[in-house]
Parts: sequence; structure tokens; C-alpha cells
Amino acid sequence: MNNVKAFGQFEERRGYVFRTSAYLQWGSSTKSLGAFLFLNPGRTELLTGALIGVGEVLFGEVKVDLMMEQKRKLVERIYGNEKLEGRVHLYYLFSLRNTIEQDPIDLFEVLAKLSDVPVIDAIPSMEELRTHPWICKCWGINSNPNWKQLSARKQEWTKQLEDAGIPMFGKPHRNGIDYFHILPHLKTTQQELLDDLVEIYRKEVQGSDGV
Repeated sequence: MNNVKAFGQFEERRGYVFRTSAYLQWGSSTKSLGAFLFLNPGRTELLTGALIGVGEVLFGEVKVDLMMEQKRKLVERIYGNEKLEGRVHLYYLFSLRNTIEQDPIDLFEVLAKLSDVPVIDAIPSMEELRTHPWICKCWGINSNPNWKQLSARKQEWTKQLEDAGIPMFGKPHRNGIDYFHILPHLKTTQQELLDDLVEIYRKEVQGSDGV
């Protein structure tokens, strides 16, 4: 990904792996260039291939995938020809990594009721959120009335972001709650979504159509 690297912190809890923090890094500055809010981290792994042991916490560079590339493209289009120095933070409605055996949302619904798991997914403070110039909401459009815990997380995140007053954007679904994922399954629509997000950013964050 050109000069961009991705980093993440992983934690084992109750036999499952959580990616508790992550960011994309341009150069060496720690200044925030923005942030994303996704559903969960998928199956991303440490570049070293290190295994997570019981109760272990590991931090390091993560493997680059198509998702990372799509994030990079959006950020670099947002900033245009500007030389980037800083990082883009990646947040999740829940940090449980995908498993092969179970649907991650169904599993999250179960784990969210356990006393020690919600601590991992504590929503960032308003002070932390205010360090970001913007946040892109792209947690996907899947919904199910049985996903009570996930619905509550969306509401909690939305309220915290609104209270923090951070500029937000995303391509909303017609249900008025969800936002399209940054990497659609259909390859033919991936560029179209990027174009839409850049336009929405210019209108809702910059306050103009970019002209």
C-alpha cells in the first residue's frame, strides 16, 4: 500500500480473539487524519503470524488486504495531493474477530452478555473522539430484530459521536440506521461507492460540493 502500514492490537479472552485497536499509518506522525467505524475486524492477522495465547495481548503490523487498500484510497482521495503524515484510526461496533465456526454477530450477541467482554469494547471518550477531524461510519447494512446487543451498540456509538460533535459522514441505508460498507461484495460497485463517499465527505464535512 505505497508508504502506508497497518497496525493492530490483539487480545485473547474466553478463547476468542479481539482486535482492540488498529490504525493505518502514513509516515511517522501520530496526528489523527480521521477515523472509521466498522462492524468488526474480520479475520485480520499480525504480519508475523504470531499466535495468541491464553490471556495474551499482542501488538504489531497487520497483514494488508483489499479492505485496507479501499480505506487508503478513500483517505488519499479526501486529502488530494497533500503529503500525508499521520494515522487513521479504525473503530468497531465490536472488536471480536471473525471465526470460521460461527457467525460473528450471533457470537457477539452471546458474548456481550458476559461481564468481562463489554470492557474490551468500551466506547472511546469524547476527548479521544474529538482528536479526529472526521469519522466515516461504514458498519454495513445487515440487520436482524434478534440482534439486540448490536442495536444497542449502534445507539451508544451514535449518541457518543453526536455528543462529541465530531464531523461524521457515510453512505446511509434507506432504513435510516445503517451505512453501506466501504468494500461492497460486487467489485463493479467498489469504485462507485468510493466516489459517493468522497462526494458525501465534501458536502457534509467540508460543507461544500468541493468546487
